[in-house]
Amino acid sequence: MRRWTVQPAGSPCATWSSSRDSSTSSGGSSAPGAASLDVGVPHNRLIRWGNNIYFGKVVPKIGSLLSDGAAYRYLPKSVAYLPSPERMLSDLRLAGFADASHRQLSGGITQLLLGTRS
Repeated sequence: MRRWTVQPAGSPCATWSSSRDSSTSSGGSSAPGAASLDVGVPHNRLIRWGNNIYFGKVVPKIGSLLSDGAAYRYLPKSVAYLPSPERMLSDLRLAGFADASHRQLSGGITQLLLGTRS
């Protein structure tokens, strides 16, 4: 049976190394893989422009109405702190996930990082 550790979105690089220790079941066997689904920055200028309006203006307004406004105003700014896909892949490989891969989803609005521990 294959099990996966899903890393929290927002700071995947900080958690790759620790997934070796934290991805064990109560039986003690390690999970073979890790995944991180996170926001991304679209490469296509038109999609990036639309995403900047939606994610930078609309989401914080809706979030402010429904929840903690400060958190939703910070959310779009937090994308600037994400490492590049190349850096995240490098960190994954250094953490022992030799087959690390990166895929942009939804036109680049989200990104998926996957890796199987060697």
